[in-house]
Amino acid sequence: MAEMHEWYKDEHTGQYVHDVSVTVMAPVEKCYTQWEDLEKLPRIMTHLTEVRCTGDGMSHWEADVTGRHVEWEAKTTALRTNEEIAWHSTSGLRNSGVVRFLPEKGGCRIVVHLMYDPPYGRIGDYVAEHRANDVFHEQLRRDLQNFKHAIEAGETPGERHAA
Repeated sequence: MAEMHEWYKDEHTGQYVHDVSVTVMAPVEKCYTQWEDLEKLPRIMTHLTEVRCTGDGMSHWEADVTGRHVEWEAKTTALRTNEEIAWHSTSGLRNSGVVRFLPEKGGCRIVVHLMYDPPYGRIGDYVAEHRANDVFHEQLRRDLQNFKHAIEAGETPGERHAA
């Protein structure tokens, strides 16, 4: 199955949707383990600056997206071992998504489906349509590729170039 890379505006919700996937030549369990500890996600997803678990499936997130600092609180809605992690924000930047871990011959296909509302109303929509989504999408694609290369090289994601 070919890798998936696209973004679009969902006509029903008005949210921007990013779909990105990568196939990693490693067991599902190895890939999932790197993602399940939410506080370590900034090692994988470079737009994230901090994730802090606050209890009862809740977490506080901070990110820098195309030069803007954003924050939100999120509830983990699914944490199915070796299958998927899903969430939705409860305050701050409105977003939701799911990361699926699908067994494939010789490896694991990781599929990221992310939806969000840009802040700042119409101005945010304009910036998202004309620049931010392209930049953010490329960053997601690059992060997944870096994750793939690190795992396949037997390294810990985010620590590949540490001295």
